[in-house]
Amino acid sequence: MSSLTERIAESNLRLKEWCNQPVNNEPRAHTWIHEIKLNFIKTWQINPREYHAHTPTIAWTSQDIPPPWKPTIRDCVDNFITGDRYRDKLIDILNFPASLLHPELYLPERPDKVELLSEPLQGWHIRWIKALCDDCEYSLFNGDIDLMDEDLNDNLLSLLEEDTTVRKELCGKGLQILDKVMNEQTLNEGDYVEMCNIFKELYN
Repeated sequence: MSSLTERIAESNLRLKEWCNQPVNNEPRAHTWIHEIKLNFIKTWQINPREYHAHTPTIAWTSQDIPPPWKPTIRDCVDNFITGDRYRDKLIDILNFPASLLHPELYLPERPDKVELLSEPLQGWHIRWIKALCDDCEYSLFNGDIDLMDEDLNDNLLSLLEEDTTVRKELCGKGLQILDKVMNEQTLNEGDYVEMCNIFKELYN
């Protein structure tokens, strides 16, 4: 039976995998962590009581001072259709261990551990979600590079195997012509041309 530490680590890895999953099955769908980032930014910048679809809205631009309508973390869930899909994961995402993210990423300081969705939304919450997005993009990029390396290696091996096979066939033909010449003690024009072509192929 796995220890508590192992179970926590497995849970965190599953959460990270979920964050990197696409929101839907559309070809260009963004990931869940990007969806959460967008919803956090909208909650921070736009007063829901003043927002109207066809009316210009003044966005809150400060990244550190909370907006006057005092949004909470729960607002990042309740105000969006997709919110219910990550409601039970959001606190764990905000408390996600920094040790499981790529070491080269810039990670914002987290002054407190998040306990409740009713807590006021803070600027560092958004910066932390953005860092998780960067980690997601870094993982996807390096995953693509790994796949490209695998494809390149496979192609090179295939080419080398193909080249070796061709050279063996050419050498076999050349040996057959030489055996014929030795037996008949003569080299006709057709065999001479064939030998020249074989030498050219082997040289190239």
